[in-house]
Amino acid sequence: MLGRQRHHLDTPLGAVLLVSDAQQRLHALEFLDAPARRPSLAGWLALPDAAVPAALAQALAAYFAGRLDALQALVPHLAGSDWQQTVWRAVSRIPPGQTRSYGALGAQLGRHPRAVGNANAANPIGLVIPCHRLVGHDGGLAGYAWGVARKAWLLRHEGVPGIQSQAAECAGPTGTVKCSHPDPHASAP
Repeated sequence: MLGRQRHHLDTPLGAVLLVSDAQQRLHALEFLDAPARRPSLAGWLALPDAAVPAALAQALAAYFAGRLDALQALVPHLAGSDWQQTVWRAVSRIPPGQTRSYGALGAQLGRHPRAVGNANAANPIGLVIPCHRLVGHDGGLAGYAWGVARKAWLLRHEGVPGIQSQAAECAGPTGTVKCSHPDPHASAP
């Protein structure tokens, strides 16, 4: 992990850990409160802490402000298998405001939907590689390492039709949980 640094940044969805290198290529983006992703955080947390590079901070701020293409300006540095890289490239081509099912992407790539899901789950820079844009065969939100409520927020933020309001309840893998993040389209008090 030579030459890499970690950065912390607050977003409307919580604090994120970013890992970049001297060329400002992004190696990781993880929400710090996502327990399902904790094992991947251990190595990154051992890196030296540094100020967030301006390009990363500006791109993330622009995305959350509504400029949905802003993250495309970031340069990812992805370590993964050939299959993972194939899935990540395909997921990157799903435009903001649209979704694809795991099955549709699997059919496009000639593999089972579970293989797509497994590769997608290994994505180290969610948001930039927009893994939240993959949904179940019925359009359901399915699982999401950062929580189904966060996935719903992101899809609503991007204008995906049919995503329930964040003031409503979101279905989670263990039942129904209250969404804890603000609705991106609610008017300010």
